[in-house]
Amino acid sequence: MAVPSFASLMLPVLETLVDGEIHRPRDVSNQVAARLGVTAEDQAEMLPSGAMPRYRNRILWALHYMKRAGVIDSPGRGQYAIADSGRALLAEKPAKITTKTLERYPGYLEFMGRSVLKPLDPAVIDGDVATPEERLQAAYDEVRDHVAAEVLERLRAVDPLRFVRIVLEVLTAMGYGGSDPERTTLTARSHDGGLDGVIREDTLGLDQVVVQAKRYNTPVDVKLIREFAGSLDEHGTDKGVFFTTDKFTGPARDFARSIKKRIVLIDGPELARLMVRHRVGVTVTKTLSMARVDSDYFDPDLES
Repeated sequence: MAVPSFASLMLPVLETLVDGEIHRPRDVSNQVAARLGVTAEDQAEMLPSGAMPRYRNRILWALHYMKRAGVIDSPGRGQYAIADSGRALLAEKPAKITTKTLERYPGYLEFMGRSVLKPLDPAVIDGDVATPEERLQAAYDEVRDHVAAEVLERLRAVDPLRFVRIVLEVLTAMGYGGSDPERTTLTARSHDGGLDGVIREDTLGLDQVVVQAKRYNTPVDVKLIREFAGSLDEHGTDKGVFFTTDKFTGPARDFARSIKKRIVLIDGPELARLMVRHRVGVTVTKTLSMARVDSDYFDPDLES
């Protein structure tokens, strides 16, 4: 048989987890393959990139989508277990589970709300409507958004001090401080007036950007932004960046826009996108090059 589509794998994947135990992707792959009769030959079929077997890749995507919806829990790295909402879904005895099914869950809608696809436009994925370049771009955007969501989950679990170091690394990768890690300083946590880091934009440190990075699971309110703005004076600068793994309240953003000091607020989803864009905490597995015919090359008028 051919390798099943990732959507057709979601129901058997969820059924495999119904025992309530924690499963590794390899265990899920083997059990689903045995249930569906996916042969060893089909399981060994590689993606065109050669990165991994096509079947395993689709199992991972099925797990990932359902984790976004919250019907699957992930108690640890590479660990999956059924959630209560997953049991409720199976109790409905669905004939199949699709991305349309997952749209009933707030977690999935929240993720798709951050995606550039918001949600997938049928015209983009319809081979009779969209061009190959449009479909390729849509696929790229979808993969990027899912990677960013995974990055954000990891950020919310790291040690607070590690989070500050990551933020400084991101700013360095973006070109701040001349992309020189030596120009970043982690400030003393007990005497820094709430500041977590400083980046010297020039060699002598005449111009500085101060940084606050808070690994929060609740929105940052205006009180913290006011305190941060006041702390900039101690460093003789009017430039600051405040990072959080959650989000900022409306009043917090309004205050940052209303003052003369230049304060940039970066919430969790935006930080994750910056990490993907600047390749911090991620690795590039494949690069695609698009070719187009060079008409000038075949122009007879160029012949002499």
